[in-house]
Amino acid sequence: MSAEGRKQDWEGFTRQRRNVLALSVVLLAIDLSGISIQELNLLGNRADVTKPELITASLWLLLCYFFIRYVYYLVRVDGIGEGASYIRSEYQRLVIDRAFREAIKDEDPKDYVDTKKYGPNSARSAAFTMGNCNMYGNGQPIWKFEFDWNVMLVTDDGPEWLKIGSKEFKRHRRELRWEYFRAVVSLLLKTRVPTEFYLPLIFPLGVSLAAMLV
Repeated sequence: MSAEGRKQDWEGFTRQRRNVLALSVVLLAIDLSGISIQELNLLGNRADVTKPELITASLWLLLCYFFIRYVYYLVRVDGIGEGASYIRSEYQRLVIDRAFREAIKDEDPKDYVDTKKYGPNSARSAAFTMGNCNMYGNGQPIWKFEFDWNVMLVTDDGPEWLKIGSKEFKRHRRELRWEYFRAVVSLLLKTRVPTEFYLPLIFPLGVSLAAMLV
């Protein structure tokens, strides 16, 4: 898609999002307050409304139209995909972080430092770091990670990384539900996705439910 096409899609998305939210608020106010339109004033010409319920019904039909158009542009700008992509990448990051923490929890980086070679103070700065990480089983019940782990230390000549070896981490996906929950919470609290894409999608449905209950 060209830059001009993307720009037009975003303009259409922004316009329909505004229409959906504004009309949803109007309909919610009408339903909750019990407002009934009895008279219309068009360019100084007044007209009595004998069937005010038709005005409300027309607004609901207009909201349906705006909502359909909003969903169309939401797909065009890949709003749902942006949220799913964020959750997937954040979830993987959290799982990899957990794998690394569990791999080194019973290890001491100082045990891998040759103080005779690097100096007596080198062990004080020693810390584990992760190298290359390969992930297998994405989308499968069992996730497997293989990663290199190193010890970083500060010597008189500057920082140095000592490669120790490789580690393996296997977990069933149901054991990683906490990481997935954290990824979803991160999406809700740290990104624009909920207010930019999801709220205009959910709000009209909530207004419709409220209208049926009032």
